[in-house]
Amino acid sequence: MKKVNFDDFAENYDEIVKGQAQFFSKDDKYFARYKIEIVSNYINFKPDTILEFGCSIGRNMQFLREKFPDSKLFGTDISEKALRLQKVRIHTVNFLLWMIKKRIKVSINLI
Repeated sequence: MKKVNFDDFAENYDEIVKGQAQFFSKDDKYFARYKIEIVSNYINFKPDTILEFGCSIGRNMQFLREKFPDSKLFGTDISEKALRLQKVRIHTVNFLLWMIKKRIKVSINLI
């Protein structure tokens, strides 16, 4: 199995998603917004800490922040480049490289 280097796609990820998502909406943020709506409808608590596993460049983060303004947000991904791009765009999220060797003690309420 060939390993994909996700760093190769990080800078163009928004454009890739826009092209792929047009079949169900002209709004390229529709799917990100929709996923967060589904999550918020299924839980009956306000999470203190949320982890988005595989967050890439953070397309879901703004909607997580809007829906859960008091939650501490964490994002993790295997693409270091995507996380760097996300840090520039979103300053209220803690980003962690997926393959990190250092243990971080945090209690997560929602993944």
